[in-house]
Amino acid sequence: MTFSKVLCLQVYLGLTILTTAIRLNYTGDIPYLTVSFDPSGNETFEVPLYLEGESFFLGEECADAGTCTETNHSIVYNPGKYHGVKGDEITLKSGGTSLFGNKYQGSLITDFTNDRVATFNVINNSTAPIDLEAAGRLSLDFSNYTMDGYFVENVFKNLQTKQIIFRRGPVEQYLKTGYINGTKGAMEIGVNEMYGCNMTEAKYKVKHSRGWKIVGGIQIGDELHDYPVKFSLNEKVLLPRHLYNYIYQSPYKNLTLRELASYTLYFDNETAFAPNYTNFLNYKTIYRDVLDLQVEPHDEFVVLLGRPFLADFCLILRKRGDELSDYEIGLAPSYPLDDDPQWEDDVAPIRPKEDDDEDESDEDEDDGANSNGLSFFIVLLAFFGSKA
Repeated sequence: MTFSKVLCLQVYLGLTILTTAIRLNYTGDIPYLTVSFDPSGNETFEVPLYLEGESFFLGEECADAGTCTETNHSIVYNPGKYHGVKGDEITLKSGGTSLFGNKYQGSLITDFTNDRVATFNVINNSTAPIDLEAAGRLSLDFSNYTMDGYFVENVFKNLQTKQIIFRRGPVEQYLKTGYINGTKGAMEIGVNEMYGCNMTEAKYKVKHSRGWKIVGGIQIGDELHDYPVKFSLNEKVLLPRHLYNYIYQSPYKNLTLRELASYTLYFDNETAFAPNYTNFLNYKTIYRDVLDLQVEPHDEFVVLLGRPFLADFCLILRKRGDELSDYEIGLAPSYPLDDDPQWEDDVAPIRPKEDDDEDESDEDEDDGANSNGLSFFIVLLAFFGSKA
């Protein structure tokens, strides 16, 4: 994971620092921000920045592998060292794991903020180690109706132009006729335009309920479904489990592969966003003969549009005022750039007959783990595999 910071201009007005523009170029699915609890900024570390979930940092009790995470951490939050003021106890969720800790008040300096009296979450215990290599995570989401008290509020309050734009670009994938290897992206804050985004065609919708969430129509194949919608830079497309089962595991449906991978998001009756259906396709094995559709179920009542969807669109988060109706989510078509990961023509080799026999023998010995989803995709491949 690498990233570079460019185009940073700040204006000092008294004690307030107004940021006019910051751009982050990054390699991988998500950007990382440089963080420091030291007011001098001498001791720094990096944490991932997400669109969804909670923001938190690891405390001293989580420094060793096997405690809160599976990784050792050399820099954790030490309230004595950093003169932090302890606040209320907190309980957060990370997947199915509960995280316990406290709110603290102290210095928090990042690429986007310079706050000497910030309030942030510090974790000191968990019900199980979570999968997190960094000593924390930051999120632009907020689990309330407003962003008051959340990291994203501090990002926006320092911006003259209160807008954040993400451009993911092509998604890494392997098809039968070639592949795209590698993933990179960029984000800019405090700007109205972004290279690689057709902002003249941007459309916006007022957020709904808690966090960066809208209500929209999701068309899958030729069926339209109304659901809350959120976005993710690093996830696949995630559907509520009952909707996923209805679309992908109903014995009564007879959809083509193109219909199964065709998604359209409607902001309203006239505003639609439809990414290329091939973004949702990926094939496993060196022969690229096992379909891995980039759609999975989850247990939330929300459609999460991730990598396959945002490969063709730039995502915009903006705050036009202090009212709830002033929080807007926008999408703009992206266009190709010369430094995007490029498509490589490469026809997959044909699986030798003896490999087929070995695979069948291996399946006989399998204990049935993961058979529910795998058998479904094998059926898809048998019927539709030659079409992509």
